Amino acid sequence: MIDPSQSLEEKGFAIVAGCLTEQMVNHLCVHLSDDQHAQRNLLDVPMVRELAASKEVKPIIDCLLGKESFAVRGILFNKTPDANWKLAEHRQDIIPAKVEQEQKLRLIGNRFTASAAVVLTGYVAALSLRAAFWQSPHHFRWLLPLDMLLPARATLAVNVALYASLLWLCVMFPRALQGKERLLVAGWVPGVLLSPIQGMVSVSLAGAIQYFKAASIMVAFFAAVAIFLEPPASGSAPPEGTVPE
Repeated sequence: MIDPSQSLEEKGFAIVAGCLTEQMVNHLCVHLSDDQHAQRNLLDVPMVRELAASKEVKPIIDCLLGKESFAVRGILFNKTPDANWKLAEHRQDIIPAKVEQEQKLRLIGNRFTASAAVVLTGYVAALSLRAAFWQSPHHFRWLLPLDMLLPARATLAVNVALYASLLWLCVMFPRALQGKERLLVAGWVPGVLLSPIQGMVSVSLAGAIQYFKAASIMVAFFAAVAIFLEPPASGSAPPEGTVPE
């Protein structure tokens, strides 16, 4: 007797003898037509759908494909003397299963948002370049200047929490994007994270930080321009789960 797993690997199919009782076969025949040579979408038939998950069939499938496997298509090719056709031996490599693909976040979806990204990033890049080459003293400032309203420790706690939130956002948000949009957002990150600490370091280190911020925002600006110059998407994708016959 040929091992079903070996037959499935070598030929693409496996024949299991004695899988169904005669009563089950007779019951199944009641739900199928004898005069049609090809019957598709059999999983829409309750009897067939139940049979695919039955204790007689599912354990065999589990041994071959794993316990997470399930039926995706039911077809009966009933070759009879009255309904016959030539078909060369072949093996289907496409399964018509609907696959849920991970959807990446889109930050820029049209020309308006693309142009806004170019203008805003270009403006910040110009300011950053001017600050880098026309250096001025950097004074420490709170992210949220609440020192007139709250005690010093409370102001510190609020700003530390805000900075931690910004740090988390700057790490996680670019990961949700893709391509040039990720590069655009990543170019903004040094300015967001390093600006609050420029006034807390030496003048030379603050100057180095400013040069780094200018370089990173220029990368973001070029990414924004590249996104703006991309041609608009045309056409539409085929429906998900559609497989040519």
